[in-house]
Amino acid sequence: MTRQVYYPKRLPEAVAGQVGFAPAVRAGDWLFVSGLSGVFVEADKLAIPETAAAQATSILVHLRDLLEAAGGSLDDVVDLTILLRPDVTDAQVMEIGKALGAGFKPKSHADTWLRTALVGPPQQILQVKAVAHLGGPEAE
Repeated sequence: MTRQVYYPKRLPEAVAGQVGFAPAVRAGDWLFVSGLSGVFVEADKLAIPETAAAQATSILVHLRDLLEAAGGSLDDVVDLTILLRPDVTDAQVMEIGKALGAGFKPKSHADTWLRTALVGPPQQILQVKAVAHLGGPEAE
């Protein structure tokens, strides 16, 4: 099966490729998105938003970029896994849910929320992993 790799616009291959895995891989009609963080490149430096909501919004931008590059949209997402740092508060969870929810129609995908240790900068609060179905007769 042919596979195509995609990188977010705000986190180019030169940066994202350093970690040794692809941010997103299309295999057939499916797009598998690795755990995205809110990290992005600004003025040639890595930056990460300070708040949970801002990180979630940044992740949504990365996810939208990846889906559009693969010929899809947020409407094609069928599953999200939201990985949270263990010390995330209930208030932050609500902020994250609201920020991520802004990109999706209600009840349009399955989701799983987990608290776990995250790999990345210490200020990273969450990561989001996604699966999208981009075509085929079932998509309509």
